[in-house]
Amino acid sequence: MRVRVLGSTGVDHARGPVALAARKPRSILAALALTPRTTVSADRLVDLVWGDDPPPGAHGTLHAYISGLRRVLEPDLAPRARPTVLVTTDDGYRLDVDPAQVDALAFTREVT
Repeated sequence: MRVRVLGSTGVDHARGPVALAARKPRSILAALALTPRTTVSADRLVDLVWGDDPPPGAHGTLHAYISGLRRVLEPDLAPRARPTVLVTTDDGYRLDVDPAQVDALAFTREVT
């Protein structure tokens, strides 16, 4: 799997590219992809998505967005199976992908 954040945010699977239509899930994926294998707190993601004026149910909506992203990232994941790509931790969420699989990070590495 390859995560694209340069240009339109999306995911490339073996079966082809998957674009994300909604802006907020794209911003969540981008935030997690730019810090792969690092936990990002739910509060930080809410701040990134909604800024200084989040709606009252922002954390619940965030959870729903994460669930939708998981379906995109691991389309063959069985119901109730533990995800391995977009992981929930006690402290937040983590995208467990090799940094080389994120286009922006691969670009930075090549330029450096």
